[in-house]
Amino acid sequence: MPSSRHAGGLTGHGAAVTRGAVMKSLDRIDEKLLAILQSNNQLTCSEMANRVAISPSSCRRRIEALRRADVIIGDVSIVNPEVLGERLIIIVLVTLERDTPDGHAAFRREMLDLPAVTDCQYVAGHCDYVVRLSLKSIEQYDALSDRVFTANPMVKRVDSLVVMKKIKTPPATNADFTVRSDPD
Repeated sequence: MPSSRHAGGLTGHGAAVTRGAVMKSLDRIDEKLLAILQSNNQLTCSEMANRVAISPSSCRRRIEALRRADVIIGDVSIVNPEVLGERLIIIVLVTLERDTPDGHAAFRREMLDLPAVTDCQYVAGHCDYVVRLSLKSIEQYDALSDRVFTANPMVKRVDSLVVMKKIKTPPATNADFTVRSDPD
């Protein structure tokens, strides 16, 4: 049964929130808070509240409600890639031999178990998966490719794209909440 969390935000305008599901869309203040949190979640509630023109206590309640509703599911620290040294980023387009639930499940398990896989998406189009790898060298990719893709009878085709230069790196999440300048 839906439960009300606080005045405004997820429960404003008749919205109901249940664990893990938002029954109604977020309001503008929630969206603004999420945009701020995505760019810097180390700000204090006072700093965030000031930016969205609400009280710090209201800001804290809203953020807590967003966490309880699983809108915010985690916090991460983005590590400076220069500290890790040069990394080779390879985007791999994978097409499976047979489109079966068991085949997809086995491939997904393997991707989840590989530390070099930083991102894996099941897609529609000319391939089944887009896999992002972060490696130390092309030799490391060659060995991984032979072991994981070439030797795998479930894999029909592999196309590899070597990233030459990062133009824009996404934050830890892909949610896009544009902070509107007009008042709520």
